[in-house]
Amino acid sequence: MRSAPELDINNIKSAYFIGIKGSAMAALAEIFVAKGIEVSGSDTADVFYTDSLLKKIGVKVFEKFDRQNIPSAVDLIVHSTAYNKKNNPEVAAALKANFLLLSYPVTLGLFFNRLFGIAVCGTHGKTTTAAMLAEILRQAGLKPTALVGSKVNNWGSASLSGTSQYFVIEADEYQNKLKHYFPNMVVNTNIDYDHPDFFKTQTDYFKAFQDFFRKIPAEGTLIFNAGDKNSTKAARRLKCRATCFGKNQKADFKMLGRKVLPTGGQSVEAGLPGGKRLIFNLKLAGEYNALNALAAIAAASRLGIKSEQAVRALENFESSERRLQKIKNFKRGVLYDDYAHHPQEIKATIEAVRERHPRQKIIIAFHPHTFSRTKKFFKAFAQTLALADKVYVLDIYSSAREKISEAKFNAEHLSALVNKLGGKAEFKPTIEELAPVLKKEIGPKTVFISMGAGDIWKVHELIK
Repeated sequence: MRSAPELDINNIKSAYFIGIKGSAMAALAEIFVAKGIEVSGSDTADVFYTDSLLKKIGVKVFEKFDRQNIPSAVDLIVHSTAYNKKNNPEVAAALKANFLLLSYPVTLGLFFNRLFGIAVCGTHGKTTTAAMLAEILRQAGLKPTALVGSKVNNWGSASLSGTSQYFVIEADEYQNKLKHYFPNMVVNTNIDYDHPDFFKTQTDYFKAFQDFFRKIPAEGTLIFNAGDKNSTKAARRLKCRATCFGKNQKADFKMLGRKVLPTGGQSVEAGLPGGKRLIFNLKLAGEYNALNALAAIAAASRLGIKSEQAVRALENFESSERRLQKIKNFKRGVLYDDYAHHPQEIKATIEAVRERHPRQKIIIAFHPHTFSRTKKFFKAFAQTLALADKVYVLDIYSSAREKISEAKFNAEHLSALVNKLGGKAEFKPTIEELAPVLKKEIGPKTVFISMGAGDIWKVHELIK
């Protein structure tokens, strides 16, 4: 395998993506195509929500991993970090044939590190915050490049391919991908322990963020959450400039109040540096989205964009797919889809829906994502799911990186614990078994939310 320093981005005319249906991989493929690079790739035959994106941009996708798929002449092969030479025949073949083979984060880093890199990181909210910030820059005429983990409705895409120095990315911490990025600005939404299959302790997880912050140059900027103790702790004793946001009264950009609007959105009052106050509306529900907006406004301010200009962009921002996305009205009820796969995300989503639909019954279909996360946060999952009026728990959605579960931490036992804690839950192993039940149960004054990082979103097609 040839080494990364040999890569001259301007010389890349063709690329092949192994695991192209992953949200980040598909977004990177979009940027490649926009830059005139011919892209093809492979993945499993399973239907992903990125399938339509890839079809739209004309990327040929082989729905099976086979070494015969790899073009005989290709400048670069990019592989998802879910795959390696042991579990993927294409990776093994590319190594044997001495192709230029790079992982997704290494490839992204080679693009990102050449420009004025703005990395949005954190356990929760990074997709929305990165999209918000990129949209502000786009509306301000700064022509940014951007990559986030889901299709942004305002763009019709998960990426922007601009011509300026600015590159906004959603920087995923899993497998410590952060080590590949050298940003000029970091926006951190929060630090809340996750990915226990990779980060064995909370200390390991925290250190990944702390080390990342310490890479920001002295002339760079950190935007951090003053209301999050881990974010605040990691921001100490840095050589760069730091600006904070949050509900904390000492924050530079502080949330002073919120009001739910009849449209289902919210009005947010914020305090800015110098004592100035700002009131703006968001189409998005939930306190967490108000804080995401504040983080984006703070970052834009440090880039020279006036807050009034930033909020004009945010007032028309419609978020992205699978982030409390309204699917449709059904039998006088409402159907949503959400990516929440951590206890705190579930809690925040339920609270946001309660604000928007205070008199409706909330029904959730939760698809636990990965055995290790389910085991680590087993009780916390049950506690937050019990906040809904009714929960259906599906079998755990595994990933390419793990296959084995401990029997006592399975989905059926999670459902039982929800009931034990005062909630109302029922175990339904598959989406196919769940759909006919939902067809009968959803009706007037009900809100249904499909929830999880797997393929639970497919249930909406079966309901319809």
